[in-house]
Amino acid sequence: MTSLAQLLLESFSHNSDRTALEIGAASWSYDELRSQAEQEAQKIPCGSRRVGVVAGRGEPMAYVWILACVLKGCTYVPINPEWPLERREAVAELARLHHVFGSEQFSCVSRTEECGEEERVGRPGPAYILFTSGSTGVPKGVCVAERNVLAYLSNVQEVAGVSAESRCTQSFELTFDLSVHDLFVAWQAGACLVAMEAADLLFPAAFLQRKGITHWFSVPTLGAQVQRLGQLTEGAFPLLQRVLFCGEALPQALAAAWSSAAPHAEVYNLYGPTEATIAILFHRFDLSVDYPRGIVAIGFPWGNERAWQDPLSGELILSGDQVAPWGYWNASAEQQQTFALRLPPSSLPTQEKDSKVWSYNTGDRVSFDSSFGFLFIGRSDSQVKVHGHRIEISEVEHLLRRYVVPDHEVHVILLPGKSPPTTTELVAVACADSAAAGVFEETRKMEEMARAHMPHYMVPSRFVVVPQFPTNTSGKIDRRALTKQVEQYERG
Repeated sequence: MTSLAQLLLESFSHNSDRTALEIGAASWSYDELRSQAEQEAQKIPCGSRRVGVVAGRGEPMAYVWILACVLKGCTYVPINPEWPLERREAVAELARLHHVFGSEQFSCVSRTEECGEEERVGRPGPAYILFTSGSTGVPKGVCVAERNVLAYLSNVQEVAGVSAESRCTQSFELTFDLSVHDLFVAWQAGACLVAMEAADLLFPAAFLQRKGITHWFSVPTLGAQVQRLGQLTEGAFPLLQRVLFCGEALPQALAAAWSSAAPHAEVYNLYGPTEATIAILFHRFDLSVDYPRGIVAIGFPWGNERAWQDPLSGELILSGDQVAPWGYWNASAEQQQTFALRLPPSSLPTQEKDSKVWSYNTGDRVSFDSSFGFLFIGRSDSQVKVHGHRIEISEVEHLLRRYVVPDHEVHVILLPGKSPPTTTELVAVACADSAAAGVFEETRKMEEMARAHMPHYMVPSRFVVVPQFPTNTSGKIDRRALTKQVEQYERG
């Protein structure tokens, strides 16, 4: 079986004179990037298996170090330098790092190799370990095997549509698994990877036009930023050939706006948790379809991957070549419960009849339509109870976007009630730079419009405008930070 290193080296050799990476005004050819990576790989001590990479998206050496780990056959563990020190140290300790690239060193780094989970099941081991938030407050490390990454690269090729002539965005922090798509999909094809700097994230449209981008990939929140600035005008991005979104629910209105702005591009909605390697379901957006709840479908699984609904909870379960084989790094049995051997429905093909398959329960509730596949409804824990009524927050957001402030970004949060304070209330929030903000100032009018299209118990009790929506390091809306922001605003 071809290794990830072999796959990339073949491309690097074939495309040696082409540009592999651009950051700002600087660029590196495939030959230059490989040469630097080989030099850095020599700095990794013999016997090291897990290597920390402490660097951000805009740092050139971040890409050199990740490539160095791949060439050396090491597992890379990205650590965001902007994380609080406590979290950086926690990840370094949990990962049992043997070496660290970057200016920051950790006292917990050990030169002595231990027999970890991957050694017991044989090589090749994890290509990377990404740490996500854990319900206990301790980060959880997802071990993604090299064979998972290779399966993804094979599955995504047709949808990604990347060639040696392509110019692809890199909008994600390296601690977000969608960055893995950006790096390896571009480099496998001999394309140019164009990293977005902090200023580019504020004005994405200017970046797209200035850099001649042909392939865009981001979370919907960043795509909505372009819409809020009024820059998704018809035909604005004629060079775009693909527009891919992943990581959050994709509003139909946003996908339609991008389709109009990029008339020569195919627009796709991808879906997949970190535990199933980047993305595992896909759907090509269709302007002629009126998607339920105004949210674009997440579609069908590709390749040999499988997806089905838990018959009791309605949660989406995934299995196949992309599902992480070892679950979470050094996790407790309780934390590993989302991974299990399960018997898939009889309608799905398996190697042997009535055989169980290694699978992952996403915790995402879905519905299914034979025309366009799975539809995301919400997290299993996103239902809230307000005045005795069970409410799906995503449904309230959809109704507000469709009927009250059409085509604008609105988020709904839960806050303690004002009268009595023991209750909870829904609060709708718009951004000050959005056209929705002007409407939100007329609270009574907003309530009247909302009541005309939704049950009274779903109508937000308050409509608030904030200067901007806070995002996390993955570029997604940070609902916890948004809640705090609104609470501070209302306290004056």
